[in-house]
Amino acid sequence: MITKRWKRGVTLLEIVVVIIILVILIALLLPAVQIASEARPKVACKSNMSQLGRAILLFEEMKGSLPRSHYKPADSTVWPEVLNSRSRGWSWACKITPFMERRDLYEKIDFKDSTSNPDRKTENVRYVAAGIIPILWCPVSTADKLVEHSSGGNRPEAVDDADPERCLLSSYKVVSASRMDSLAAAYGSPAPADYGVTHPDGAIHPKTDYPIDAISDGASNTILIAESSEKAHSRWIFGNEMEMIGLPETIKLVRDKEERFAFDFPQGFGPADPKWYKESEIDPGTNGSGQPFAAWEYTGNNAEPSYQGKQWNNPNAWLGPSSDHVDVVNHLFADCSVSSIRKDVDAAAYYFMITRCNDDIPAKNK
Repeated sequence: MITKRWKRGVTLLEIVVVIIILVILIALLLPAVQIASEARPKVACKSNMSQLGRAILLFEEMKGSLPRSHYKPADSTVWPEVLNSRSRGWSWACKITPFMERRDLYEKIDFKDSTSNPDRKTENVRYVAAGIIPILWCPVSTADKLVEHSSGGNRPEAVDDADPERCLLSSYKVVSASRMDSLAAAYGSPAPADYGVTHPDGAIHPKTDYPIDAISDGASNTILIAESSEKAHSRWIFGNEMEMIGLPETIKLVRDKEERFAFDFPQGFGPADPKWYKESEIDPGTNGSGQPFAAWEYTGNNAEPSYQGKQWNNPNAWLGPSSDHVDVVNHLFADCSVSSIRKDVDAAAYYFMITRCNDDIPAKNK
């Protein structure tokens, strides 16, 4: 006798249960996917900076010193007067192009030949300016990637990749000094007397001529490069557009030297102790100038953007250390490590990370 077996179908209830389980799983996985998606550009940005760090260290290993922030043209009779266009010079990024797999660009530059002045429109200069180096660009940047190579003193306008006068913007600049008065010492101005005796006090600046071992604060404690969201005056070939400072002139980290030591805090600082860095004690000034530039915001509505005019060797820049990442700015340290530093970083802590020889302080402050 043949017995028929009826195949049991899937009930509506079972379908509903499966759908509910799938919805729950998707709800659980979606935040993780979103977090991973948001983290990917930040990881790519850090990777870019790490590759720049390796290129700089390879340069240092071969040449015996870190690169300068920029290299003046030979015909610059007014050097160190940086406001003259001829004293811009080629940037540190141009100097390390062989270590970024762009030797073709390097071979077009004669750093000692006046005809290779990056302000001029020679065939070689156009070729170098138009060079695309992917690791100089942060993937989350909201800026136009290409601008005019020469803008006649005006703020460069965005162009497309077919324009023969195009120039790549860089998302990364060296932090040459803590403040402008320190960086200005490289251009012939008197060194500031109220803090430090070694100026400029950053690691890579216009007069850098020392190996990485000369950084007495330690490579892992010293910033080389920071992100910048500057949307025009960060053309990668110009040295004065590829360096910046971290603190505004108005910052006064202490009010009473006898009670709270000197600017350099040779005995350290206590961020948990409210008497050290309260906003009321550091001369807030205007535009939030009592904080590092990383904490400043540019909305596009300001008549005079915060950073503009704060750095006289690049007075048209709108932004210093900054980024389009949420809450943080990525920084490359001299040991090739990359750290995400919060935009509201303590001003004194940021100062210590910028300086390379903070033990070298005036005797009167010890």
